[in-house]
This record gives sequence, C-alpha cells and structure tokens, in this order.
Amino acid sequence: MLKCQWNDQGWGNKKGMLSVVLAAGKAPDDYQPWSDAVKCGKEPAPHRPETLSLSFRPEATAHYKICARAGGGGGHSLDVSNLCVRTIAFKG
Repeated sequence: MLKCQWNDQGWGNKKGMLSVVLAAGKAPDDYQPWSDAVKCGKEPAPHRPETLSLSFRPEATAHYKICARAGGGGGHSLDVSNLCVRTIAFKG
C-alpha cells in the first residue's frame, strides 16, 4: 500500500503521475500506454493537493520501485508529501 498527498504545479496541462513498477520495468512517458511492468498508479496529478492511495498484490519474489513523473515540456512540477509505504502480509 502507498499513501501520500500529491499535486502538480497548479496550472496548465495535468501530466503528473505516480506509479509502482517492477524494478526491471519502466514507467510510461507523457500520454503513453502503461506496460505490464506498471503494477498500479494514478495520472494525472490534480492541481490542488489531494490524498492518493494505491495498492496491488505483489509477486512473491519480485522487487519494485516507485516512479514519479512531473511531465515534459518545461515548467511542470510534482509535489509529493507524507509518503507512506506499507507491506501487509496475511497468513493463511
């Protein structure tokens, strides 16, 4: 599980994205489709701060990375605060 507050620069095009990606994979560029390596994510980032919650079911031996994209074209920014990442394990 991943939870945070996030927003973009507050004006112009919304291009910001946060995603969880397999360590060997790549997050997509602006306006590109997501590959199978992207396990969860959200786009575009809102202009005003909002809470973002993401979750997914990890593969047993896989490693992951958190990817942030502000957007191309100049002047874009992505603010992320209060980031919390938790692993929840259930015993069966």
